[in-house]
Amino acid sequence: MLENVQKIKSLQTQFLESVSNVLDPKSSEGDALLYYLERTSRQLNIRDFDVREVISEAATRGLVMIEKKQEGIRNPSAWLHKVCSNILYDMVKDEIRSRELKAKNSNNFEVPNSFSKIESEEARKALSKAFSKLSKGDQEILNLRFYEGKHYKEIREYYIGKTGKAVKETALRKRESRALGRLRAKFREEYETKETA
Repeated sequence: MLENVQKIKSLQTQFLESVSNVLDPKSSEGDALLYYLERTSRQLNIRDFDVREVISEAATRGLVMIEKKQEGIRNPSAWLHKVCSNILYDMVKDEIRSRELKAKNSNNFEVPNSFSKIESEEARKALSKAFSKLSKGDQEILNLRFYEGKHYKEIREYYIGKTGKAVKETALRKRESRALGRLRAKFREEYETKETA
């Protein structure tokens, strides 16, 4: 058992050394990878792109894979290139899902910047009351996203600083969507109650 753990640690160390070598500023392989990632992120129009975050995620996936399969990665450079590409495409899918969610939500309730654009005083009061009835968690995500106008990357960093735990952007998007749904329901309750009263 102990030998197995040491073997995995050794394989993980070798993998991380290979990743470091690829990313060495003197490495033409590393320059090519960085150029590819930057160029592809621009072509795919990925917002909030951070090449270090992508490479860090790829390295983490490599360590997890080594632990699961209990074997090393034969060609770390090619593997890193492939996994970074997959991460970029996942980011694009997340971006598309987010836009679709926002479009879907905007049919029923205005989403970004909507809070400052509500014209009627009654609606504003109903919204404020509805917002106060949300859980602290719902209030927090909506406050960060819409009142403070933070991007998901900034919100993710906020939660890491607050809890010390990493949160995926997809989880934040879902959390935001659910919080908006609950706010919408409470807003309707408040607004319809005022209109019928």
